[in-house]
Amino acid sequence: MSIKSFFLQVAKKLRLMNRADIYRRNGVKIGKRTRLLGDVQLDWERGYLIEIGERCVLTYCSILAHDSSPVRTFRKAKIGRVTIGNRCFIGYHSLIMPNVRIGDDCIIGAGSVVTKDIPAGSIVAGNPARVIMSMEDYNRKQEKYIKEKPVFTTYLHPGKGEKKKTEKDKLEEIELLKDTWGYN
Repeated sequence: MSIKSFFLQVAKKLRLMNRADIYRRNGVKIGKRTRLLGDVQLDWERGYLIEIGERCVLTYCSILAHDSSPVRTFRKAKIGRVTIGNRCFIGYHSLIMPNVRIGDDCIIGAGSVVTKDIPAGSIVAGNPARVIMSMEDYNRKQEKYIKEKPVFTTYLHPGKGEKKKTEKDKLEEIELLKDTWGYN
């Protein structure tokens, strides 16, 4: 077998596996119905120290189970487990550092750097990340806004029973979102 055909076979097998399956094979524990969207980076060398619960969504984020900054002086890397509870959302370009536990039902805002444990039912944001509200407060706030803001019911990538967004729908969204934001 030539090297080229070997790599073509490997590439074919990898396309059949989703990203979560690849990380699972590397020791990361990932719960059922958890989705990794985009370029999610999980610590490759220490994947066995990472555990992600069920029904989570991770978007273009990074999770590290090690910190190599002490290596230069002490020739030792800091390592620690990372545990993410069930039904968590980890926002775009967030970074979860080693030795962090995130409770169930949390939202980690885009661009956050999580260096400490996050209690269940918390919304956090910032660098370093800090709790900004509870999930209950967040849900009340969203419920209020959904009544006030435009809500669109067509989709770019419709699921079962949903309607595909047309060019006319896009133009309507552009117009209605000129001075506000909405939901889709």
